[in-house]
Amino acid sequence: MIAPVRTGDTQDLVVLEKTAKGIQINLICQVLYVPLQGVYGS
Repeated sequence: MIAPVRTGDTQDLVVLEKTAKGIQINLICQVLYVPLQGVYGS
């Protein structure tokens, strides 16, 4: 699974993999959090 994890004003884009030892999390890159505006935002 690929998921953004918010940490303040930025997000870490991570890959979560299920292994025999449990869940492994690998960082892909850091991205900026941009809140939605208008009809789909708050």
